Amino acid sequence: MHNIQPASRLVVALDNMSTEQIQALLADVTSPVTLKVNDLLLRRGIDGIAKLHDTLGGNDKGFGWMFDPKTHDIGNTAKNALRQLHEAEMGDKVNLYTMHASGGSDMLSGAVSERDKL
Repeated sequence: MHNIQPASRLVVALDNMSTEQIQALLADVTSPVTLKVNDLLLRRGIDGIAKLHDTLGGNDKGFGWMFDPKTHDIGNTAKNALRQLHEAEMGDKVNLYTMHASGGSDMLSGAVSERDKL
């Protein structure tokens, strides 16, 4: 995960959308944006989002991603989720990853520690 550049601070939610709807929505977007996925991530998985990224021409358009699984678990599981994301094909394209603060300070500090190792 990397710093979010000012040009990509606009986050566009793609919840409940088909590939065709997403393509239509983003057809005229010419500057980098961050694309938020929650249900698409759950439905398609990381590999499916990687395919969507390629279909959209994400590398050429500079799209980043916000994975929004709202992780709330024990510290080791939260750290493992971040590690798995980093090791996946999409890991270098993810700008944001959501975790629930109600998971506690141990979970959050463990996730931050893991992120800093990646």
